[in-house]
Amino acid sequence: MQASEFGTAFGTVGGPVTVNQYGARRAGGLGGQVVSAQVHSSARVVGREEELAALHGAFSTAGASRRPVLRVLTGLGGVGKTSLARTYAQRHLDDYGVVWWVRAEDPTAISDEFRTLLEILAPQDAAAVADPVAAVHSLLAGRSDRWLLVLDNVPDPPALRGLVPAVGAGDVLVTSRAGIWPDRRMVLPVTPLAESAAVQLVTSVSGDSDRATAAVLAQELGGLPLALAQAASYVAQNALDLTDYLALYRRRRAALHREGYVPDYAATVATTWQLAFDRLPGPSRALLCLLTWYAADAIPLDLLLASDTDRTELPEQVGERLRSLLVDEIHRHRATAELITYGLLTRSGPERSVTMHRLVQAVSADDLTAHHSSDAWIGAAAAVVAAACPQSLTTMADTTAWQRLQTHVRTVINHLSPDQPITFKLRVLLAYWTGTVGDVVRARELFTTVVEDAGRVLGRDHIDSLVARTKLAYWTGQAGDVVRARDLSAVLVEDMTRVLGPDDRHTLSARHNVAYWTGQAGDVVRARDLFVRVLEDEKRVLGAEDPDTLDGRCDLARWTGEAGDAARARELLAAVVGDVERVLGPNHRLTLMARFHLARWTGEAGNAARARELFTTLVDDDEQVLGPDDPWTLDARFHLSRWTQETGHAAHARELLAAVEKDVERVLGPGYRDTLRGRHWRRTTEISDDDNVS
Repeated sequence: MQASEFGTAFGTVGGPVTVNQYGARRAGGLGGQVVSAQVHSSARVVGREEELAALHGAFSTAGASRRPVLRVLTGLGGVGKTSLARTYAQRHLDDYGVVWWVRAEDPTAISDEFRTLLEILAPQDAAAVADPVAAVHSLLAGRSDRWLLVLDNVPDPPALRGLVPAVGAGDVLVTSRAGIWPDRRMVLPVTPLAESAAVQLVTSVSGDSDRATAAVLAQELGGLPLALAQAASYVAQNALDLTDYLALYRRRRAALHREGYVPDYAATVATTWQLAFDRLPGPSRALLCLLTWYAADAIPLDLLLASDTDRTELPEQVGERLRSLLVDEIHRHRATAELITYGLLTRSGPERSVTMHRLVQAVSADDLTAHHSSDAWIGAAAAVVAAACPQSLTTMADTTAWQRLQTHVRTVINHLSPDQPITFKLRVLLAYWTGTVGDVVRARELFTTVVEDAGRVLGRDHIDSLVARTKLAYWTGQAGDVVRARDLSAVLVEDMTRVLGPDDRHTLSARHNVAYWTGQAGDVVRARDLFVRVLEDEKRVLGAEDPDTLDGRCDLARWTGEAGDAARARELLAAVVGDVERVLGPNHRLTLMARFHLARWTGEAGNAARARELFTTLVDDDEQVLGPDDPWTLDARFHLSRWTQETGHAAHARELLAAVEKDVERVLGPGYRDTLRGRHWRRTTEISDDDNVS
């Protein structure tokens, strides 16, 4: 429908309607309503009642104010800001004497947009006016009725300067992709559609009533109205059904992003953001290319862009473009702000995380693939996230960091070729996390496949293969097969001694593991003797205050106790706790583990009351540092119930035991009872039926 047809199509507003040469409408003679032609373009809007109500509420509160009320609709390109603004104007047309639409994306055309309105409001004076924007502002300020000025597609806040009238009984509605505005109170974010509204849009435009497939398509298109309308229009125009389109989309995503006509929207999904991509400065474009390969939601820039550059092996093709983002905080802040300003990123949550719509990622990925640079950027994304991940979960901060990163690790793994070396590092991190949070059986399964694949691609003697084999041995034991863990560790000692040498840290760690699993397999005296020898070498090679040496001292003390000398175990642990806390700090996981063993062997040495006191304090600290669901916290709670029983408080002990068993099953699942830790917990926390109470 052309602009000249709107007079007939939309009927009378307040009197006889005339359509001037610009397509604008005037009702009721010279003093009647003036409505811009653009207001009456088609607007297909579903699921926006909340936003429309918010706009109406904001504009209705002005009352008799003589200062315009300003509201800004912000959001991703294609999210429906323009359609929402147009729908508001159409729905509340009767509230205003003037409703004027300015296409503000082109600064050179804005003056003409205002001059058109000037020639309607004051035709006798228009020719002599040099500044039509100021002249229109003056005319609007003098009107007694309310007016609505829509400034569509304003590039950024500075572009708004001089366009908003200073006085007048009117409303100004701005649409913009820019996500940063001086006053957040005037901003109304426009987000993708909820599933029900997205399904309604797809089925109504396509003519296909298959709501189940429409829901899947809506999810894959991220609820973006432009993409949904483009897909549905393609279905309608090509006599397809939604099932056929979904299958085609999964095969030919990049091509379909360029296809499909949407009425009143000139751009396709592919072109909606391409201009913004092309305008980005170098660092901002580099950041966009990097973030393309992570999960779309809650991308933790504070972790990714502050990662250890010494551990970040960036692909040569893109390394220099990313380096400034990693080493210069100002550069990365500026790049982030520019992407938010272009509407390509959205702030997410209280921490410095952002969200990138999955279709922005898809279009960016397709563009990088077309230019044969996707592999380099995927490699960079893998290197950055690998460097950002904590290498061990020693504190609550480590656990929190991993929780924020793990979704992105999984996503990058899916983008990588399974035979790329960086893939194995990420898979090792993922499997390690899986076991540390309690799913030891799944950790063993994951490490089994990593070892097989790394051996095939890298060779069994490659350092990454050896590390993966070490982890497999450990989680095999944790899953309950301690003899197999011991044997795997013994073979590793031989291979590491041959490949890395007897004094390499990895070799010493493998010897440590042989001693540990020897004890778990039942030969506690042999385990103690092995720890004596490996500890001597750890002190010589690594130093007395190295974390591995301190860990060795804890284990020597523990197996000294298991071998029958509880008093000596307590003495050794009392000494090591002080050293670990001094070297690593009170909140390090090893410090808490050392305190755990000291509490236990204090009880085993005959002081049950003191053991109970130590475990009471330890449980509180574990919950604060490691979290209430960490396996070590749960373990400490088991032992607290045991030593509560030993001090004669059976009823309270049963309450503690029932509570921790419930939490363990919730966190780890019922299968935990079949693991080494599960059997250890049951063995060390038997509670009698004595009815003594505390």
